[in-house]
Amino acid sequence: MKRIGKYLILTALVLALMLAVCACGSKGVSKPAADEGAKTYEIKGSVTAEKLNDATLRVHCNINLEPGTILAISIDSHEGEELKKQKFTMTENQSFYADFEIGEWEKPVYASLTVTPESEGKQPDEVKTKYGAKLQNVTGDCVYFNTQGNFICIQSEAVNEF
Repeated sequence: MKRIGKYLILTALVLALMLAVCACGSKGVSKPAADEGAKTYEIKGSVTAEKLNDATLRVHCNINLEPGTILAISIDSHEGEELKKQKFTMTENQSFYADFEIGEWEKPVYASLTVTPESEGKQPDEVKTKYGAKLQNVTGDCVYFNTQGNFICIQSEAVNEF
C-alpha cells in the first residue's frame, strides 16, 4: 500500500508540473490591437519578378504606403533563405522596381516586399503617427504579426526562369 501511495503522489506531482508548463506556454503571441479611436489603413499591394536580361532580375512593386515608410525588397530561396536584399524609403509613387544581380541560385526563388516596425531601421515619426509604433493601425491580407508587432509582407509567385 505504501508503494501505491508513493506512485499516486508522484503521478499527481508530474500532472501538476505538466499543467503548470502548459499554462505558461499557452500565453502565445496576439495581434496588436489598433489604437483606440485611431483610423485604420488597409494595405494592398503586389510584387512580381521577371528576368530582365542574363544578369538581372527585376522586382516590380506596387503598394499603398505612406511616403517615408522604410521597407525592404528581397530575393529568397525556396527554403526561405534571404539571398539578396535592398532597403528603400517610399516616395509619392506607389509603383517602383528594384534590380538584383542574378546569383548562383537554386530555382525557384521568390521576391518579397516587407515592412516592419524597426527591422530595417526605425520608421519615421510621420509613419508611426499614422500606422502606430507597432504598425497596429494597418489591416489587410498582407498584414501579419509577431512579437514585435504587425508586419507587412507581399511575395511574388515562384521565379523559375533566370
